[in-house]
Amino acid sequence: MLKRFLVRSFSSRLSYPFKKDYPAPTHTVQSFRSSFTSLLAGARQTDSPCVLVGRIASIRESSSKLVFYSLSAPLDPTVSLQIMADAQYYDAVHGPFSEAVQNVKRGDYVCIEGFPGKSQKGELSIFPRKVTVLAPCLHSLPSHDGLADPNLRYRNRHLDMIVDGRRVVKAIEARNHVYGVIRRVLSQNGFTEVETPMLQWLAGGANARPFKTAMDSFGRDHLQMELRIAPELFLKQLVIGGLERVFELGRQFRNEGADATHNPEFTTCEFYGAHLDADDMASLAETIVCQILGWPATRRPFPRLSFVDTIEQETKDLMPADLSDEDAIRQFCSKHHALPSSKPYTVSRCLDSLAEKFIEPLCDPEFCTFIVDHPIALSPLAREHPDLTKRKRGLSHRFELFLARKEIANGYSELNRPDEQKLRFDAQKEQQKKGDAEARTGADEDFVKALEFGLPPTGGCGLGIDRLVMSLCQEKHIRDVLLFPLMRPQA
Repeated sequence: MLKRFLVRSFSSRLSYPFKKDYPAPTHTVQSFRSSFTSLLAGARQTDSPCVLVGRIASIRESSSKLVFYSLSAPLDPTVSLQIMADAQYYDAVHGPFSEAVQNVKRGDYVCIEGFPGKSQKGELSIFPRKVTVLAPCLHSLPSHDGLADPNLRYRNRHLDMIVDGRRVVKAIEARNHVYGVIRRVLSQNGFTEVETPMLQWLAGGANARPFKTAMDSFGRDHLQMELRIAPELFLKQLVIGGLERVFELGRQFRNEGADATHNPEFTTCEFYGAHLDADDMASLAETIVCQILGWPATRRPFPRLSFVDTIEQETKDLMPADLSDEDAIRQFCSKHHALPSSKPYTVSRCLDSLAEKFIEPLCDPEFCTFIVDHPIALSPLAREHPDLTKRKRGLSHRFELFLARKEIANGYSELNRPDEQKLRFDAQKEQQKKGDAEARTGADEDFVKALEFGLPPTGGCGLGIDRLVMSLCQEKHIRDVLLFPLMRPQA
């Protein structure tokens, strides 16, 4: 056999056949094993021609006339088939046997034309009459242990899948399952799937910092544009226009750091329904999550933690009467050692910090928990609470759904008063001026004008797909459920 090099040299022997140059496969590794497993040891079924394609996982030379290869099943190295290349069965019309076997290296993608049989020891094998290298592998493949480093796997997903793609396949199948359940449940409830723009002049619909880009068109150079942070404002315009139950599955982009549960590019499902409210949206979210995770309906309803009541119980102190009073909220946070890790200490950032410290740790570590009735100051697109007592406290009709202490959904009764929406957008602008880069107003004027045409009472909800897939796959890091996660540039 030829000596193995780290990088295989190009030569005239390395060909790249066209599809017409080799026959279509008759079997997969799995179907070959199931079809011929009953053969007796030493059998040769020469009247059953077979064609298999796949990647060479290992090579063992017994003699100049007998070479053993292992053909691995795609994505699963635990399933393989022995190729017993015996010179007496090789068709000489295809060239010398020695040249054929020397041309095949570990990692090559090959086509094997031969017949089934078993070795004297009873190992099911294919005996090739012809071996065609369809695509040579020019690098040495690592062992499975060689990809134990997650960074190597994430940066070389193709190599990860060649060596052992079972984890990748599991994540792909889980994601497809999530998509299927969401589409089925929402379709059964009368929702229509749509697509809205990802490229926008001003991204809105959430509190997040957008990615910026520029477009050279419309007779001007470098017109600033942003990648969307949420589809919410567009979807609610469709409800105003008469498409009263609508949803979108798609990518969002937020210019934030990456950690175990965050990737700057991520997938959500947002759905909006006229004549529904936050309670209806929470019920739909429960249905979707239970069907995705295979939980029985008896596990519903999920427990609920009231935002203000829980903080007051945990701190044994009353929150300020005016939950939009920045000075009072900041002093309350300071008193209970819950100020945000950095300035500015705006109302929304302080309230978020209080929730992170006093409410989120109370969520069930293995189940779902709702946090409900958030302050209006934290919910610029949510309607005030229908309960007059809660409304007087400045609370919104909103929920967040946590699964294993990770937020997977956010929903509310949508604010449909254009005058009130404008005031809240103005308040967001003030937070921006104070340095809160995540306080977004987006296309506020266009959206307020749309509201002036009348948004019926509407409920909305956004589901985080990647975190649902994490739970389904029992993965602790979001990168393990993304095919190509964003990685830090290599030096």
